[in-house]
Amino acid sequence: MTINALNQALQGIQDSRRRFESAAGDVTRATTTGAGDPDAPDLTDASVRLLTARRGLEACLAVARSADEMVGKVIDTLA
Repeated sequence: MTINALNQALQGIQDSRRRFESAAGDVTRATTTGAGDPDAPDLTDASVRLLTARRGLEACLAVARSADEMVGKVIDTLA
């Protein structure tokens, strides 16, 4: 169960990191290309995606910490 939680947390961390990097790139392009470029990403949308990815990463890290604590307690109990 706890190993499964760690695997899920790792997958979530990797997914959040990819979404974060993509959104960060869009924020950079939106601020450097200017409002006149029709191909420039929307700064507001990119910023929201950036913050959402950050919160997702934080949540996955919390799951990983909790699962790690659970594994430690199981090991302590068995020892």
